[in-house]
Amino acid sequence: MRLAAMLLPAVLLPAGGCAYHDARLAATAETSLVGLSVADLDMCAGLPTKSERIDGQTEMRSYERNVSTNSGVNITFPVIGGGANIGNGGYCHATFKLVDGQVAALSYAGDTAVAGADDAVCAPIVRTCVERQAEHPDAARAVASRR
Repeated sequence: MRLAAMLLPAVLLPAGGCAYHDARLAATAETSLVGLSVADLDMCAGLPTKSERIDGQTEMRSYERNVSTNSGVNITFPVIGGGANIGNGGYCHATFKLVDGQVAALSYAGDTAVAGADDAVCAPIVRTCVERQAEHPDAARAVASRR
């Protein structure tokens, strides 16, 4: 029992650190990708799982990520009213709202938390897009100034 108590922080700290970083990246995407063109979105996120045109100016695009692996550590702690899952499973449904061919909004749904970090499961969907925006901040500002 003592060995397990000593090893638990060694297992949880790295998982929590990665999850926290991924959650911050997903949160950054919600604002930094606004103004991204549909062509650039296709280049960095790939083609959507689903898309639907709402009207002449508005389109919704969905990207899905389902992580259900047995690798890594998956620990469930009982909590009143449910449990807290510390592991690498989860599901993310990222939906981009496009208006006039540019990202107007991004939201996440599903079982997106890892190690208590909301939306961490969603980070791989938007990682390349956020990194490209960070590499080319002038392009993002040019789009924002046209609005």
